[in-house]
Amino acid sequence: LIIVAATVIFSGETHLALDWRPVTRDCAFYAVSIAFVMGVMWDGKVYWWEGVVSVLFYLGYVGFMTINGSAMDLMERVARGFRRRTLRNKIASFTEQTREETDDLERSVVELSLSPEDDKAGGNDGTVDDEDEANNPFAVPDDWRKYPMWALSLPWYAAFTVTVPDCGKTGWKRWYLLSFFSSVLWISAISYGMVDAAAVVGCVLNVPEVVMGTLVLAAGTSVPDALSSVSVAQAGQGDMAVANAVGSNVFDIWLGLGLPWLVFLPARGGFEEVSTAQLWPSVCILAGVLLVYYASLVFTGFRLKRSMGYAYVLVYGLFVIYSVVGVWWMDVYDLRRDE
Repeated sequence: LIIVAATVIFSGETHLALDWRPVTRDCAFYAVSIAFVMGVMWDGKVYWWEGVVSVLFYLGYVGFMTINGSAMDLMERVARGFRRRTLRNKIASFTEQTREETDDLERSVVELSLSPEDDKAGGNDGTVDDEDEANNPFAVPDDWRKYPMWALSLPWYAAFTVTVPDCGKTGWKRWYLLSFFSSVLWISAISYGMVDAAAVVGCVLNVPEVVMGTLVLAAGTSVPDALSSVSVAQAGQGDMAVANAVGSNVFDIWLGLGLPWLVFLPARGGFEEVSTAQLWPSVCILAGVLLVYYASLVFTGFRLKRSMGYAYVLVYGLFVIYSVVGVWWMDVYDLRRDE
């Protein structure tokens, strides 16, 4: 929710008009992935072959994306047929009362039902301003309040500039694969360091691992997703921005969990025991958030409004309070009983 909220709040638009088809597709895959996690951890054990199944699920997800265009067309035809049947029923009942106006009503309503509904929000013309010079990371900021963060980020800017080719520049476009894999390696290394540091801090402060994972680590790993979603939303690609936010969760579950299970569990006896103390609450929270997100979009006609973004932030704030007060401070799941 927080990524979607940041997308619409910082997009520069009052609302983002979304295509219902990719939103429905991503929410459906996310729901299946949540159900998969529940099934895997039901008995408190994770087996190596479940990692295989998880990776295969993700490969199936990727395979589906190769026929995404045909799938979206099929969804539109099914929805259009449903609208036509509903429309005919309404017209038939209405003709009994006003037979003289039936022809005009049918023509107008049918044209309305077949007209495109994906009118995009005003201002999303997809134009990209030329801001290369203004966004030069090595330029000293004019505002002194930005100087500390710029100074801390400068070594990272230098390292990324040297090791990650800018394939957006002329002459470097053919190096896009090197840019991609270099970025993946950097993300992997930084994520590993962040996880290790979070584990140490959590141990020192006596913070349960589940709280560090759901708040600190989840927030840290979501920053790149949030920045990329905001960036493409500002460029007029609202559908891509939202798909990135939801689709990344599918990646996190099926590949982010499945691949480590597949790689490491065979050397650990083939399975690993996991705590199920917070399994059901976590699953219910994930499912509830997904339901709130999709239901709110259906209610607004798949227009993501800025007010909805603030509401999503409020919902996330409630989750933070639950994690800090309930899980950590009150220890409602007895997570410290074995310490």
